[in-house]
Amino acid sequence: MSIFIHGCTNDGQYLNHREGVGYVGSQTCVKCHEDVAKDYFQTGMGRSFYRPNRENIIEIFGPAVYDPHSDFYYRAFWDGDSMIVEEYRLDNQDTVYRRREKVDYVVGSGRQTRSYLIERNGFVFEAPITWYVVEKKWDLSPGYENGANSRFSRPIGVECMNCHNAFAQHVPGTVNKYRHVPLGIDCERCHGPGEIHVKRMENDQTVDVGRQIDYSIVNPAKLAPDLAFDVCQQCHLSGLSVAKNEKRFVPGMRLSDFYEVFLVPDADPEKFGISSHAARLRKSKCFSSGKLSCTVCHDPHKTTALRPAESYRAACMKCHADCKLDLSLRAARQDRCADCHMRKGGTADIPHVRFTDHYIRVLKSDALPPKTLEYVELLCATSDAPDAESVARAHLMYYERIAPKPDILEKALAGLKNPFDKGKALLYARRLNEAEKEMRIAVENEPKRAEYRFYLGEIFEAQEKYAAAAEEYARALALNEHLSEAAAKQAHALIKARPGDENTLRQARELFSRAANVKPGDPNIWAGLAFAEMNLDNLSAARLAVERALALDPDLAVGRENAAYIALLSGNKDVARNHLKHLVQKHPRHPGLNRLRAALR
Repeated sequence: MSIFIHGCTNDGQYLNHREGVGYVGSQTCVKCHEDVAKDYFQTGMGRSFYRPNRENIIEIFGPAVYDPHSDFYYRAFWDGDSMIVEEYRLDNQDTVYRRREKVDYVVGSGRQTRSYLIERNGFVFEAPITWYVVEKKWDLSPGYENGANSRFSRPIGVECMNCHNAFAQHVPGTVNKYRHVPLGIDCERCHGPGEIHVKRMENDQTVDVGRQIDYSIVNPAKLAPDLAFDVCQQCHLSGLSVAKNEKRFVPGMRLSDFYEVFLVPDADPEKFGISSHAARLRKSKCFSSGKLSCTVCHDPHKTTALRPAESYRAACMKCHADCKLDLSLRAARQDRCADCHMRKGGTADIPHVRFTDHYIRVLKSDALPPKTLEYVELLCATSDAPDAESVARAHLMYYERIAPKPDILEKALAGLKNPFDKGKALLYARRLNEAEKEMRIAVENEPKRAEYRFYLGEIFEAQEKYAAAAEEYARALALNEHLSEAAAKQAHALIKARPGDENTLRQARELFSRAANVKPGDPNIWAGLAFAEMNLDNLSAARLAVERALALDPDLAVGRENAAYIALLSGNKDVARNHLKHLVQKHPRHPGLNRLRAALR
């Protein structure tokens, strides 16, 4: 007989915590839990990720979004059974550029936003526009505004994918390639893998859950409060997530055993993010009392849209029945406690939404103005005393993702011990000899890690050791055939190591072609292929390649430069001058401008 202690069996583990227990998918769960599943799939989590479908249209199609920083317009429309996002540019009302991408996935339940993903050869990217439901408008996707428009090239990495979806089959060693992408957050995200549970039910090994705990599957309601909170925190705690190992968190385990989450404090204490529920709730006295958890107000299987408003008040009244607030004021607010104690408004990270701040407190209208933070002090939300290595890695992530500031990099270097992370940080700091030493240690320790070889190649390239860089890129590519960046980098390094050599150019052409087959949507790869073909005097092939590059990015500097030279070699000086004009307008400091001007005289 099992003894329930903090959500564990007497051997300290749920059966589905064991290594190798398989995930069965929600459709298997539905066979026995049809009513619960029917309700769940009406919730925001249950409708989090899906294919575009004409029967599920909530958008108003037609209005275009203009980005003044990039001078691109965007609009979405349906073409038959396909949803399309179009990027175009106008010159005196004439369309001078157009690119269309088919939408493969929709992210968002449709209560706040809908964003759109594009899959190319297994690589998943975000589209540049989002439908904002509350304001019923199209606008640039979150993070694309103010000159940060990454167009169709923002990769959807594992961390992003797995918070909006069930666990996808990610290709190791890549940022955003997947063998299989599921559709929606499933039952096993909160209950853990179901293989053992299903086999037991099929063999009539049932448990009276009214009297006992079924240890073949995790029921978060039976967990200790801190472990139950971790089930929610795995997705509702936004920050810099520093993995401690390569194992996967399973509900019922302690989240901090797998990764630490670091928050970036804001100068304005009123700001909150759209997925910062856990961090904001932790600030509340209600939470610190030990009497409040997520499920006091939220039933994970029921949509909040159908929950009676009075149920939220009832939850508050369990502890605050003696509320002294004037009855007339309460009546004016229809006795909705949250209206006065949980601010509603826009979020710091997503525009055009209206969200509830989960920091419960007495709201004051005379709040102090925000102060300017002179330095960043990351706060760990998952541990009171995180280890120094995790803190250092969080600063490295902050440097890579948010702000590449020297002081942040120094904080990372002060605590990093892992040779791979330390080697990367030293590369960023341009301390190249030290970076090489650390990365060599990383490669020696784990010689089959393609990314270690790749970064060693980058260090050699920064040292202008191009032949050595090409060798490491080749080794990285041999270890991971999906690493198209390694193929392109190897080609560039070979060209620099042996400029003008015909055999080298042929080898580079093959590498660029290989990279283009893996990532056909990367304009830089096509521009590299155009350069190789041009220098091999294959002007027709060069022209086709550069046209592909500029069809993907009409403002690509190296693409315009190569296009100008290809036109010049083909005897089309006017075309070459047009490419030069475009290059001057968009990249007035491009290093190849003077050389190109001289060639056109």
